[in-house]
Amino acid sequence: MGGGCSNMGKVVILATGGTIACKKDPVTNEVKPSLTGEDLIDTVPGIDQIANFEVENFSQLQGAALSLNHLLALAQRIKNILDRPDVSGVVITQGTDSIEETSYFFDIVVDSEKPVIVTGSMKTPFSLGFDGPANLADALVLASSEEVRGMGTLVVMNGIVYSARSAVKSNTIIPNAFTSVNQGAVGQVAEHKVYLFGGIKKQIKIPLLQNNIESIDVNVALIKAVLDPGNILLNCLVQSGIDGIVVEAMGAGHVPPCMLEPLGIAIEKNIPVVITSRCGTGPLLKNTYSFEGSEQSLKKLGVIFSNLTGLKARIKLIAALSLGEEGIAKYFNSE
Repeated sequence: MGGGCSNMGKVVILATGGTIACKKDPVTNEVKPSLTGEDLIDTVPGIDQIANFEVENFSQLQGAALSLNHLLALAQRIKNILDRPDVSGVVITQGTDSIEETSYFFDIVVDSEKPVIVTGSMKTPFSLGFDGPANLADALVLASSEEVRGMGTLVVMNGIVYSARSAVKSNTIIPNAFTSVNQGAVGQVAEHKVYLFGGIKKQIKIPLLQNNIESIDVNVALIKAVLDPGNILLNCLVQSGIDGIVVEAMGAGHVPPCMLEPLGIAIEKNIPVVITSRCGTGPLLKNTYSFEGSEQSLKKLGVIFSNLTGLKARIKLIAALSLGEEGIAKYFNSE
């Protein structure tokens, strides 16, 4: 199905499910994603005046049910669509629970100047204040815009535009649930126009698609450093055959001293360890402190430091490991 103004580049909407596509069964009251992409566009008044579009239905899954291999297949489909000369951009509609991970995956895997826009809704279609139509309209405006070419994958929610690198979901229910760590929002959409606040540092691409990777079988754990943690979980991970570990460290890059030994064993076993901060904002330090468990003692072990959130660092490590074990650090050093 398609529609829109003939003088605009075409936008392809890939519908994957999520709250924006939820429907309530009148008999059982069961709520699950069951609306199609065609159903979604019918909720947007005047959509034909906003963009020239076509719709594809990829899945009807909740955000938490999307797998890494779903993302790989989506990324390949996005690339194929963006290779079409008649297409100006792609919009992904999905569940908001995993947008901060999925959008970042697309950002580091899909290599195109054309925009990929990810959106969803915080309210269901049968709720007061359903925000899906406005978010979808804003996403179409962005995907049609020459102004955002070269900015990679963007997230738009509640009229605010975020880079995929910094977008995080910070509230469970409100329409302005998303925020942007370290960078701030990069723009907004109003009256079907794009207003940009600043640029985006381009992410180094991880060539999964160019290397024809057909599936992702990498297992990377994400753990949080806490006060007096004990090491049952960490020891189990190191002995389990895990492919990689991301640690959300305390503060600017510190862990309890008891974590150093199992992390060192992991690195001896060629299990890469990536250190981020559980704070969510601010850079890691690398040279200030030298106490046991500090950034200097972690550096001696051979960890990789990342200023991404733990969720995004895990996605990057998974993508890098899917290419093989060589040169993983370069993808993080480029941050």
